[in-house]
Amino acid sequence: MNGDITFAGLDVTPEQFRCHTYFAGPNERTGFANGSRCVAHIPVHFSDTNRMLEEVGLDYAVVQMTPPDAQGNCNIGPLGFEQGALRGAKHIIAQINPRLPRVFGDSHNYHVSTIDAFVMQEELLEDVQVPAPTPEEAKVAEFIVNRVNDGDTIQLGIGGIPHTAGLFAMVADVIDYGEWKTGVRLDGLTNSVTSFGMKVGSGLGSAIVGWGLAWAAYEGSLAEQTASTIAGIKDVFTFVPVVLIVVGAVALFFCNLDKIYPQISKGLEEKRALNK
Repeated sequence: MNGDITFAGLDVTPEQFRCHTYFAGPNERTGFANGSRCVAHIPVHFSDTNRMLEEVGLDYAVVQMTPPDAQGNCNIGPLGFEQGALRGAKHIIAQINPRLPRVFGDSHNYHVSTIDAFVMQEELLEDVQVPAPTPEEAKVAEFIVNRVNDGDTIQLGIGGIPHTAGLFAMVADVIDYGEWKTGVRLDGLTNSVTSFGMKVGSGLGSAIVGWGLAWAAYEGSLAEQTASTIAGIKDVFTFVPVVLIVVGAVALFFCNLDKIYPQISKGLEEKRALNK
């Protein structure tokens, strides 16, 4: 469960409110750590969640949907794991949010005739922030990356360790390139510089947001911002990311590690064979 709900601070009894979850996010984990009895974890594989929810048979399923199309179908968007809950629910309550993206696939469509009630509420979709990895996450990612061979296909989930492992996979290629080019392997130094750069980038990102709000003359004490301030905020959150994405794309365009990595890998194997 995302948002500002902190189970550790709920002033209710489990008889009044109890959340059963099969995916423990930061809020749920905070509740577990503080001994909250208002949140319970259901150990189940993701592949079994739809079947489990359908068999449980919820009394009410409250779900965000798109406005109906010309055929009267509302769409649940990319959150496919809710399908089992909807199929087994006795009643469906839909929050109609025009900002929710519609996705292809009949299994994501629900005709208005199958929905018991509608709540019209337009709201921004929540952004998932990716914080800088902790030292523990970085160390686990290093162990994972060392087990991945060139050409392997990997599946990454959601969370600090999968995100860091995906990043450090590229760092591992840089380390190999350095060893191939200079004969010296600098695992610790390269990973430390990467971690330092990520922390600096995270700090700069927060600072840029503050500078952008100041430039747009944002005033936190006002109940409603001026039109020029709103326009300035939109410009900051549009053009700054676009510029950074273009810079990153240009940098990746000139990075040819993928093209020469077979040569790097072969060269390192030959050097290591000679040193045995």
